[in-house]
Amino acid sequence: MRKFLGSLVGVIVAIAVQTAGDLLGNKLYPPHITDMWNRSQVAEALAMRPTAALWISVAGYFAGALIGGWIGKKIARSPVGAWVPAGLLALMALAVGWGFPGAAWAMVATVAAPLIGGLLANHLAGAVPAAEPAAVDAGPADAVEVADEG
Repeated sequence: MRKFLGSLVGVIVAIAVQTAGDLLGNKLYPPHITDMWNRSQVAEALAMRPTAALWISVAGYFAGALIGGWIGKKIARSPVGAWVPAGLLALMALAVGWGFPGAAWAMVATVAAPLIGGLLANHLAGAVPAAEPAAVDAGPADAVEVADEG
């Protein structure tokens, strides 16, 4: 249950951070789209994005995976909590890149960024605590006699 909850919270945080990055990029470099349902107009606007806007998007994917993955791993106490958000963001980036092709470097960077973010999140969140070893019950055969020297 802990792994599921950690992954779920990590995904929610990762998508929120990535969305904030895209909103920042759209605020600084507004796309010229009049009809969001017109696929060719959206594709053209995305293809004409300035390089800085593309880097902001890449940074959003990286930060989303880093922050969401870190929180997810802390809750899950397992690397799964870091890799589920990172993997989901990488798949989202792949889907966007497949649906709206743009600069090749931006596609590769946008898919790689969440994977690198997940790797760092997994590392920065610390080692997974190991289960405490079970106490060994020493029986009479394991008893060591100590000779009383005196």
